[in-house]
Amino acid sequence: MNAIVAIWFMIAAACMTLSLIHLTVWLRKRSWFAHLAFACTSTAVAAHAICNLFMMLAQTPAEFGAAMWWLEVTIFMFFVGSVSFVCTYLKVGPIWLASLVVGLRGIMLVWNFFSPYSANFTRIDHLERVRFLGETVSVASGTLSFGRHFGELSEAGLFAFAVYATVVVWRRGDRRRAILVSGSLALFMLIAAGQAWLVFQGVMVAPFYVVPTFIVVISAMGFELGSDVVRAAELTTTVQAREAELRESERQMELASSAARLGLWVWDMVGDDIWIQPNGRKLFGVGRTEQLNWERFLRIVHPQDSDRVQRLVQESIDGDSEYNAEYRIVMADGTIRWIAARGCIDRNSEGKPIRMFGVCLDITERQRAELELATQRDELAHLSRVTMLGELSGSLAHELNQPLASILSNAQAAQRFLARENPDLVEVGDILRDIVGEDRRAGEIIFRLRTLLRKGEVDHQPLDIDALIQDSLRLIRSDLINHSVTCVTECAVSPKMIWGDRVQLQQVLINLVMNACDAMTEIARSERRLVVRSFCEGGSCRIQVVDSGTGVPEDELESVFEAFFTTKSHGMGLGLSVCRTIVSAHQGRLWASNNPDRGLTMHIELPLLTS
Repeated sequence: MNAIVAIWFMIAAACMTLSLIHLTVWLRKRSWFAHLAFACTSTAVAAHAICNLFMMLAQTPAEFGAAMWWLEVTIFMFFVGSVSFVCTYLKVGPIWLASLVVGLRGIMLVWNFFSPYSANFTRIDHLERVRFLGETVSVASGTLSFGRHFGELSEAGLFAFAVYATVVVWRRGDRRRAILVSGSLALFMLIAAGQAWLVFQGVMVAPFYVVPTFIVVISAMGFELGSDVVRAAELTTTVQAREAELRESERQMELASSAARLGLWVWDMVGDDIWIQPNGRKLFGVGRTEQLNWERFLRIVHPQDSDRVQRLVQESIDGDSEYNAEYRIVMADGTIRWIAARGCIDRNSEGKPIRMFGVCLDITERQRAELELATQRDELAHLSRVTMLGELSGSLAHELNQPLASILSNAQAAQRFLARENPDLVEVGDILRDIVGEDRRAGEIIFRLRTLLRKGEVDHQPLDIDALIQDSLRLIRSDLINHSVTCVTECAVSPKMIWGDRVQLQQVLINLVMNACDAMTEIARSERRLVVRSFCEGGSCRIQVVDSGTGVPEDELESVFEAFFTTKSHGMGLGLSVCRTIVSAHQGRLWASNNPDRGLTMHIELPLLTS
């Protein structure tokens, strides 16, 4: 076997190997049309090499013409395959130019079918024997056909198509593919068309030796496709690793959410479909295969909470804020559970909401623990009030003695006036009015005592803080007198409305004022001055109870609010602890600070009631 036969068969075998590889790839992934186009192109080059070899080995014009006839078929396959490859792999056109190239080569193929010596020769007169690569090969000599011009036009068109693709891909930034794929194709067509023209014009007496150039183009195309396959395989490996990590992460998340009794959920707002973890489905009493959407979810929510949940979701959608809700759900057996849900909105590029995702938690045992805690807090507050009333009992008795003594003296005076022969009825009427007034005063004192002593649920309502201060001070007026304390109120003119429970806040004020009185027992009576002031600061109402007593050591300023901590010999250590609990329940703060000169200031901060 001479060198030409060996080289040409090796080229054909290499091309067929590449063709089978990429045909297998396409059969596995039918959407990868570039591999099918490359398999067609590579097969055409292999067949072209065989036909070209038979032309060089031909001994008669008939053998040469038959080989060239089949050669035109392989060239048409090459044109179709290469144009399709560029279009599908590089994603470039134009389609009209690609169609023109294939159409011109198709005319050449049809012309070939009706020609005995292919579309290039009308007649082959004889074969010339020339030296090529150290071997003797055959070259045809005869009359050229007009049909070959269609081939030349198609070759020029394919060259222009490849150049256009190279420019587009280069500008796109993918210069490597521009050079290896479309650039090599353009260079090959320039070499092939130029060599064929020189042979047909008689300038060069040589066989068509473009097959080695074909293999360069095929190698470039195959290298790029192979690189893509390798990258796809690497990507597949990476994806599989990521999927394994994701499954492990999901398993860990499932364990974590199960341990924390959380339910993860995602609401597809476009398709109205709610995905929820198995833990969440158990939480809501929904079957594993039951479809869950917004309407089905609302049927689970307690009727009294349904409107509020819908409003909170809508506010989250409209205001781009997080969804935060606590609501009740009704199970199939009628059991009621409390659920806490947190979520956020995911939007598309246009800002439209497409999904909401978050977590839910069963807080039934907690909103219950909080109820028990609130009950215990109310019990403690009530105990504190009873204790405080015990301490105030002497002053309260004195407070009641005054109206009762006045009623008695007025009634005795009225009796004396009526015992006269000519009673002064006008004077008697004035006395009776005084009796009624003193009776009302005693009734108000008793009513305030009963209210303060009352045990029941918290009753929040709009309150004027200045009126609350005055009512509280009237309740302990006698105690202030007994302690020889001068009390001054400093209130702003504008009303300061808050939202709270009157009885509990009165308890706080009374407790702070009584503590201030106790703190001033060791100083001279003339210096016992108490200031109660109120003012607005930002969105809050501030109340200050300022005494002129001995103050509290700096390291004990926070300790005085701890339960059972007291600086009094007769104190229980519950008053300030209860006061801070009450203020905190009103979304406020209670703290203490020593005055610059002497004494202590108790600060209360409560949110103002917004209209």
